Amino acid sequence: MNILSAQVFQTFPEVQDQIFPGDEDLSYVLLGSVVDWLESLDAPDKQPETVNRVVQFAKWCTKQPRGESSEDDILTVFSVSFLEKVMESPKLRFLVPKIIDQSSLKDSREYFLSWVGEENYKKCLSGY
Repeated sequence: MNILSAQVFQTFPEVQDQIFPGDEDLSYVLLGSVVDWLESLDAPDKQPETVNRVVQFAKWCTKQPRGESSEDDILTVFSVSFLEKVMESPKLRFLVPKIIDQSSLKDSREYFLSWVGEENYKKCLSGY
């Protein structure tokens, strides 16, 4: 188990039962599983404790040292397999202003337009 999977299982223990053996070492798959679990919740926007866990996890990810490649860079893994999926999800999009500040979202406009599309990007921006 690596530092990211340890943090995921500490923050979101519910996810541990939803992954296949070995997926704990596949960072992109693991964070995708967290988003899938969030999607499965009834009214996640009405669950302040869950929202707080997401916010704390996002803060933890942004404070980690940068890796040497996209495989071991937690911020990249978070952006690609968590943030992008949240931005594309009508059910979870409310989380965007809670996990990325508006200036960072605007600074990364071209990146997000490429990966989540203009419509999703605009919907996320309108949440601020």
